[in-house]
Amino acid sequence: PKKADVPSSLVAAQSGIIESIYVRSGRALVAAGDEVEKGQLLVSGVLLITDDGGTVVNRQKVRADADVMIRSRIPYHEEQAITFSEKKYTGKQANRVLLQILGADFALPIRKPSWECSDTLSKLCQLRLFDAFYLPVCWQQITVREYENLEICHTKEEILSILNSNLQYFMKNLEEKGVQIFENDVKIETDEKSCSAKGQFTLIQRTGKRVERTRTDS
Repeated sequence: PKKADVPSSLVAAQSGIIESIYVRSGRALVAAGDEVEKGQLLVSGVLLITDDGGTVVNRQKVRADADVMIRSRIPYHEEQAITFSEKKYTGKQANRVLLQILGADFALPIRKPSWECSDTLSKLCQLRLFDAFYLPVCWQQITVREYENLEICHTKEEILSILNSNLQYFMKNLEEKGVQIFENDVKIETDEKSCSAKGQFTLIQRTGKRVERTRTDS
Protein backbone atom coordinates (compact mmCIF):
# COMPACT_ATOMS: atom_id res chain seq x y z
CA PRO A 1 0.00 0.00 0.00
CA LYS A 2 0.96 3.61 -0.49
CA LYS A 3 2.41 5.34 2.58
CA ALA A 4 -0.64 7.63 2.74
CA ASP A 5 -2.87 4.54 3.04
CA VAL A 6 -0.90 2.72 5.77
CA PRO A 7 -2.93 2.50 9.02
CA SER A 8 -1.41 4.71 11.70
CA SER A 9 -2.17 6.60 14.89
CA LEU A 10 -1.24 9.95 16.41
CA VAL A 11 0.67 10.37 19.69
CA ALA A 12 1.54 13.50 21.66
CA ALA A 13 4.80 15.11 20.59
CA GLN A 14 5.08 16.86 23.97
CA SER A 15 3.45 16.81 27.40
CA GLY A 16 0.71 19.31 28.19
CA ILE A 17 -3.03 19.96 28.26
CA ILE A 18 -5.22 19.40 25.20
CA GLU A 19 -6.71 22.72 24.06
CA SER A 20 -8.83 21.35 21.22
CA ILE A 21 -9.16 18.26 19.07
CA TYR A 22 -10.93 17.78 15.75
CA VAL A 23 -10.80 14.28 14.30
CA ARG A 24 -11.31 13.66 10.59
CA SER A 25 -10.29 10.02 10.63
CA GLY A 26 -9.66 7.64 13.51
CA ARG A 27 -10.88 7.47 17.09
CA ALA A 28 -10.16 10.19 19.65
CA LEU A 29 -8.82 8.87 22.96
CA VAL A 30 -8.54 12.29 24.63
CA ALA A 31 -10.67 15.40 24.90
CA ALA A 32 -10.11 19.12 25.44
CA GLY A 33 -8.89 19.71 28.98
CA ASP A 34 -7.14 16.35 29.33
CA GLU A 35 -3.55 16.34 30.57
CA VAL A 36 -1.32 14.10 28.46
CA GLU A 37 2.27 12.89 28.52
CA LYS A 38 4.71 12.91 25.62
CA GLY A 39 4.21 9.77 23.54
CA GLN A 40 0.65 9.18 24.81
CA LEU A 41 -1.83 7.93 22.21
CA LEU A 42 -4.19 10.74 21.16
CA VAL A 43 -6.02 9.43 18.10
CA SER A 44 -6.19 5.70 17.43
CA GLY A 45 -6.02 4.36 13.92
CA VAL A 46 -8.45 1.60 14.89
CA LEU A 47 -12.18 2.19 14.56
CA LEU A 48 -14.47 0.05 16.72
CA ILE A 49 -17.52 -1.33 14.95
CA THR A 50 -20.29 -2.07 17.43
CA ASP A 51 -23.74 -3.63 17.27
CA ASP A 52 -26.93 -2.05 18.54
CA GLY A 53 -26.06 -3.20 22.06
CA GLY A 54 -22.65 -1.53 22.03
CA THR A 55 -20.64 -4.73 21.74
CA VAL A 56 -17.53 -4.48 19.58
CA VAL A 57 -18.03 -6.83 16.63
CA ASN A 58 -15.20 -5.66 14.39
CA ARG A 59 -12.18 -3.41 14.21
CA GLN A 60 -11.19 -1.37 11.16
CA LYS A 61 -7.69 0.02 10.78
CA VAL A 62 -7.41 3.49 9.20
CA ARG A 63 -4.89 6.31 8.84
CA ALA A 64 -5.63 8.69 11.72
CA ASP A 65 -6.07 12.33 10.75
CA ALA A 66 -6.81 15.12 13.21
CA ASP A 67 -6.08 18.69 14.28
CA VAL A 68 -4.89 18.57 17.89
CA MET A 69 -3.77 21.68 19.76
CA ILE A 70 -1.87 21.37 23.01
CA ARG A 71 -0.88 23.85 25.72
CA SER A 72 2.56 23.17 27.15
CA ARG A 73 5.42 24.89 28.98
CA ILE A 74 9.04 25.20 27.94
CA PRO A 75 11.89 26.69 30.02
CA TYR A 76 13.99 29.62 28.86
CA HIS A 77 17.38 30.59 30.24
CA GLU A 78 20.16 32.78 28.91
CA GLU A 79 22.98 34.38 30.85
CA GLN A 80 25.46 37.05 29.77
CA ALA A 81 28.58 37.95 31.76
CA ILE A 82 29.26 41.64 32.15
CA THR A 83 33.00 41.07 31.82
CA PHE A 84 34.39 38.61 29.28
CA SER A 85 37.57 37.85 27.33
CA GLU A 86 38.02 38.42 23.62
CA LYS A 87 40.88 37.30 21.37
CA LYS A 88 43.08 39.89 19.68
CA TYR A 89 45.63 38.52 17.20
CA THR A 90 49.06 40.17 17.40
CA GLY A 91 50.02 39.41 13.78
CA LYS A 92 52.83 37.03 14.80
CA GLN A 93 52.62 33.57 13.28
CA ALA A 94 54.75 30.51 12.57
CA ASN A 95 54.31 28.12 9.65
CA ARG A 96 55.13 24.44 9.36
CA VAL A 97 54.72 21.89 6.58
CA LEU A 98 54.04 18.21 7.22
CA LEU A 99 54.60 15.83 4.29
CA GLN A 100 52.98 12.43 4.01
CA ILE A 101 54.31 9.99 1.41
CA LEU A 102 52.83 6.48 1.20
CA GLY A 103 51.43 6.89 4.70
CA ALA A 104 54.74 7.99 6.30
CA ASP A 105 55.00 11.47 7.88
CA PHE A 106 57.93 13.81 7.28
CA ALA A 107 57.89 17.04 9.29
CA LEU A 108 60.08 19.96 8.36
CA PRO A 109 61.81 21.27 11.52
CA ILE A 110 60.54 24.45 13.11
CA ARG A 111 61.24 26.17 16.41
CA LYS A 112 58.17 25.95 18.59
CA PRO A 113 56.96 29.45 19.51
CA SER A 114 56.97 30.23 23.23
CA TRP A 115 53.70 32.15 23.07
CA GLU A 116 51.30 32.02 26.00
CA CYS A 117 48.17 32.00 23.82
CA SER A 118 47.93 30.74 20.24
CA ASP A 119 45.64 29.09 17.72
CA THR A 120 46.64 26.39 15.27
CA LEU A 121 45.17 26.21 11.78
CA SER A 122 45.83 23.45 9.29
CA LYS A 123 45.08 22.81 5.63
CA LEU A 124 45.49 19.38 4.02
CA CYS A 125 46.18 19.00 0.31
CA GLN A 126 46.79 15.94 -1.87
CA LEU A 127 48.88 15.87 -5.00
CA ARG A 128 46.95 14.88 -8.12
CA LEU A 129 47.36 14.62 -11.84
CA PHE A 130 44.55 15.89 -14.04
CA ASP A 131 41.17 16.10 -12.29
CA ALA A 132 40.66 12.72 -10.63
CA PHE A 133 44.02 10.92 -10.45
CA TYR A 134 45.34 11.35 -6.90
CA LEU A 135 48.90 10.46 -5.93
CA PRO A 136 49.86 9.04 -2.48
CA VAL A 137 51.53 12.31 -1.54
CA CYS A 138 49.94 14.81 0.86
CA TRP A 139 51.12 17.91 2.60
CA GLN A 140 49.64 19.76 5.53
CA GLN A 141 50.15 23.49 5.94
CA ILE A 142 50.15 24.29 9.66
CA THR A 143 49.92 27.87 10.88
CA VAL A 144 50.26 28.92 14.52
CA ARG A 145 48.96 32.42 15.34
CA GLU A 146 49.61 34.32 18.55
CA TYR A 147 46.80 36.19 20.28
CA GLU A 148 46.20 38.10 23.49
CA ASN A 149 43.18 37.83 25.75
CA LEU A 150 41.59 41.23 26.18
CA GLU A 151 39.13 41.83 28.99
CA ILE A 152 36.03 43.62 27.76
CA CYS A 153 33.39 45.05 30.05
CA HIS A 154 29.85 45.76 28.92
CA THR A 155 27.55 48.15 30.69
CA LYS A 156 24.40 46.68 32.20
CA GLU A 157 22.40 48.62 29.62
CA GLU A 158 24.30 46.90 26.78
CA ILE A 159 23.80 43.46 28.35
CA LEU A 160 20.08 44.11 28.87
CA SER A 161 19.81 45.16 25.22
CA ILE A 162 21.48 41.90 24.11
CA LEU A 163 19.21 39.78 26.31
CA ASN A 164 16.08 41.56 25.13
CA SER A 165 17.13 41.25 21.50
CA ASN A 166 17.78 37.51 21.85
CA LEU A 167 14.48 37.03 23.66
CA GLN A 168 12.56 38.84 20.92
CA TYR A 169 14.33 36.72 18.28
CA PHE A 170 13.38 33.53 20.15
CA MET A 171 9.73 34.59 20.33
CA LYS A 172 9.64 35.62 16.67
CA ASN A 173 11.10 32.25 15.68
CA LEU A 174 8.33 30.47 17.60
CA GLU A 175 5.62 32.54 15.94
CA GLU A 176 7.07 31.92 12.48
CA LYS A 177 6.69 28.19 13.19
CA GLY A 178 3.00 28.68 13.91
CA VAL A 179 3.38 28.44 17.69
CA GLN A 180 1.15 30.73 19.77
CA ILE A 181 2.72 32.24 22.89
CA PHE A 182 -0.06 31.95 25.46
CA GLU A 183 1.95 33.28 28.40
CA ASN A 184 5.42 34.79 28.80
CA ASP A 185 6.84 34.37 32.30
CA VAL A 186 10.48 35.24 31.52
CA LYS A 187 12.14 37.79 33.80
CA ILE A 188 15.49 39.54 33.44
CA GLU A 189 17.68 39.76 36.53
CA THR A 190 21.03 41.45 37.09
CA ASP A 191 23.83 41.24 39.62
CA GLU A 192 27.41 42.52 39.78
CA LYS A 193 28.86 39.85 37.47
CA SER A 194 26.12 38.93 35.02
CA CYS A 195 22.61 39.45 33.71
CA SER A 196 20.21 36.64 32.97
CA ALA A 197 16.84 36.05 31.38
CA LYS A 198 15.07 33.03 32.83
CA GLY A 199 11.58 31.69 33.27
CA GLN A 200 9.19 29.78 31.04
CA PHE A 201 6.81 30.16 28.13
CA THR A 202 3.35 28.66 27.94
CA LEU A 203 2.73 27.73 24.31
CA ILE A 204 -0.22 26.55 22.25
CA GLN A 205 0.80 24.52 19.23
CA ARG A 206 -0.22 21.70 16.97
CA THR A 207 0.70 18.23 18.16
CA GLY A 208 0.26 14.69 16.90
CA LYS A 209 3.24 12.59 15.86
CA ARG A 210 2.34 9.83 13.43
CA VAL A 211 3.21 6.26 14.42
CA GLU A 212 2.46 3.04 12.64
CA ARG A 213 0.82 0.45 14.85
CA THR A 214 1.53 -3.25 14.35
CA ARG A 215 -0.87 -4.23 17.09
CA THR A 216 -4.46 -3.26 17.80
CA ASP A 217 -4.57 0.09 19.61
CA SER A 218 -6.51 0.24 22.83
